[in-house]
Amino acid sequence: MIRGGPEGVIPSIRLTAQRAMHVHVDPPSAVIYVNDQPIGIAEQFTGPDLYEFPEEGEYVVRVVAEGYEEIEYTVLVRNDARSEIADIQATLRKTP
Repeated sequence: MIRGGPEGVIPSIRLTAQRAMHVHVDPPSAVIYVNDQPIGIAEQFTGPDLYEFPEEGEYVVRVVAEGYEEIEYTVLVRNDARSEIADIQATLRKTP
């Protein structure tokens, strides 16, 4: 899915998971937002550390870093999802 407006286009990627997400992002200092609430920086949610979704539902995860283009994921959390953990991997592009 792609959405946008006068300020530009934001790509959105859809993922499913049963309960949590890993985040592997370059730059690792990118701020992660879940439903417009900042939850920390990307490097906090790599390795064994996860972000646990509070309940089933649809969550908008944004990855934002100054000087880089934003990227957005929509994570559908369901008990019957194939994967227990959504794996978000991205390399943000520098803004011109």
